Amino acid sequence: MSNRGRSIERRSSSTLPPSSSPPSWSSPYHHRDYSSRSSRSPTSRHRQRSYSRSRRTRSSRSRSPHYRDTSRRQPLRPRSRSREHSSNVSVNKKEDSISRLGRGIRKTAVLFDPLQLYIVDALAYAKNPYSDLGYDRLTKNLTVEEQNILTDKRKGERIYEGYLQIARLVPGIDKRIDGSTGAKAFFALLQKGANDARSENVRTITRLVAEHINMDLSRQSSTLRKFDHTPNTFEQRNDREVEVIGRAPILNPTTRSGRGLAHDVTGGLCTSINHDWSEESIRRDLRDNKLGLAPNYFFRVFYANYHGNVKKVEEGFLKSPLLVKAWLAIFMASSDQDENTAPTRCKDAQEATSKRPPVAEILGFDGHVPPRTIAYTAVLVYFALSDVSQWRRKFNGVDLDHMYNFFVDYFEDNIPSSKAAKRVGELQAWWDKKTATADGAAATAYETAITTTQSLWQQRMEEEEDQQEEQGDTEQAAGP
Repeated sequence: MSNRGRSIERRSSSTLPPSSSPPSWSSPYHHRDYSSRSSRSPTSRHRQRSYSRSRRTRSSRSRSPHYRDTSRRQPLRPRSRSREHSSNVSVNKKEDSISRLGRGIRKTAVLFDPLQLYIVDALAYAKNPYSDLGYDRLTKNLTVEEQNILTDKRKGERIYEGYLQIARLVPGIDKRIDGSTGAKAFFALLQKGANDARSENVRTITRLVAEHINMDLSRQSSTLRKFDHTPNTFEQRNDREVEVIGRAPILNPTTRSGRGLAHDVTGGLCTSINHDWSEESIRRDLRDNKLGLAPNYFFRVFYANYHGNVKKVEEGFLKSPLLVKAWLAIFMASSDQDENTAPTRCKDAQEATSKRPPVAEILGFDGHVPPRTIAYTAVLVYFALSDVSQWRRKFNGVDLDHMYNFFVDYFEDNIPSSKAAKRVGELQAWWDKKTATADGAAATAYETAITTTQSLWQQRMEEEEDQQEEQGDTEQAAGP
């Protein structure tokens, strides 16, 4: 700043009193007082220009249909959950828990019956069971009345045995039979869980049966190709007529369309051993409904090597490789939802899936195969061979509920110490070993248990023999 400027600044500051107003002239050396923030201050003018500019910008943007003005949006606050919301969450968790309690019921106890009525019938039978009749199925020359009594007796026993399985899965279920609204809701949720689990298994077995048949037919040493009677065809190739070997269509794993009697392989498996599937006339009569599909439940799909002897129907019965494979897919695979347990939250879904035990372990099979699980699997396998679009009890003259009861009675309705009871016991032991050795860890555990038991009893036998020898030596030394 020059000397002239300094003098002017000194003169103005010395001559003006403190309360006087600013000078009216404009000078580049005069500093205005903007403490009052008047409208003429630079800061205010800048704010006005910024505000006008922002308004113009917002107005131009707001013309666009995709524009959202977020400048005046209030900050988000954590939403507090109301009591009503909390109660709904707790109710949903309770309902989910009840539904999961029922997931093992169809697998181990009963296939079709409504659960509440089933429990009522079981408790009614328990109050008034049949006494010893003095005759059984092996008694000769039974009258029609006696046969009907045996049938009713067996029906009550079957229902009560199923009830015991349900009570093991759902403790205290007998106390729910009071007809109240709460009891009806409880059994509705329980039955929903049971039916949902059955539907999942139906889809699993539908896919498994198709994949098993397709894979078997693709091999050179196929065991199912004997059922395929598709005629050969002729094609023109390079001006020559070539005979092409007929093959049954490949099955779609996701749908049952194209199966049943229309498909040679599934048709041969789902027919009785009484019908010779290799005869063209038999196949034609079955497809035209001139022959009954099920004169009995001895279907080829349930036999070892898919072949049965009409004169010895129990030979190889229920030893089908497809049946064993289906049982393993249902009960030895890791559960997608824990059977009969309340839902839990997992941090790592992949880790939780790997740690989930198989269904057989959750349901407490303890290394044994319950007979009703075999009956359950057999019915699902037979249904997967059909071309029925939806799950139902009856189709093509076959009643799946009666079939299930037949398999259950095959295992449970036997006279003790009879030859039939011995055969059934051997069949159950075969299933225990077959399913235990199917998995590496299970096979190791099974063999370990067998080896340990054999070693224990071997040592006990040796100890008993040594003790008997010592007693004999003592008696000889004592003499007469």
